[in-house]
Amino acid sequence: MISVTVKNMAWTHRHSEIVTGEFTTVAELKREVHRVCRAMYDMQLIVHDGKLMHDEQAHPSRYGVGQGSLIYLYKKVQVHKNVLLNFEYRGSTYPMTIESQDLIRRLKDRIDTQIGLPPHRQELTYMGALMRDGDLVCDYVIGEALTEAIQIIELPRDEQRTFEIEVHNMATGECEMMTVDSMDTVNTVCAEMRRRGLHGGKDFYITYKNQMCSWGTLESNGIRETGTILQMRCSSIF
Repeated sequence: MISVTVKNMAWTHRHSEIVTGEFTTVAELKREVHRVCRAMYDMQLIVHDGKLMHDEQAHPSRYGVGQGSLIYLYKKVQVHKNVLLNFEYRGSTYPMTIESQDLIRRLKDRIDTQIGLPPHRQELTYMGALMRDGDLVCDYVIGEALTEAIQIIELPRDEQRTFEIEVHNMATGECEMMTVDSMDTVNTVCAEMRRRGLHGGKDFYITYKNQMCSWGTLESNGIRETGTILQMRCSSIF
């Protein structure tokens, strides 16, 4: 039996309550918080020592919770709401407006488009919680604490799928070599070209064997081996 202090940061009457119980799981703690603090179970996000206690089947001690701990109670961001979040990657911060009901998997696609890191090589964490592909953004994001950034962790490439491709800029004649793997996406290639400054500020797309590539993986576009040549075409010259 332990007692913890729950500081209500979200609901109408912001005050602290003492919550007592056995609490063998985070879910049990949340149920007691619901009873004592009258905070809807499904809308709770509870935080201890800066860590979001997202795994409801975990023992609270996994998050460092013990006798006398101070837990902060927040409310999830509302569904069907646009929220501006910051993403941290390689020491840089990228702001992005997202919809709270978007799947994490869709969020990874957006990140791929912006920074060129394919979904299969992304691991996203928010306040220490790993964001699972099938969950919604609102399952994690705190409505009252949007200053917290989502951390983008870059996973290593699978060397067995790695190969070299050439990208030809059809407007300038320049040629660039890129190391890719078959599960990278066309977005990954485009983002890398933008990062290298080869687009000249113009809109462009990628073709392979004179066919416009879809926005799937390189493998789904038939791009699987070293020496493959892609064409980078500005919209105004194709």
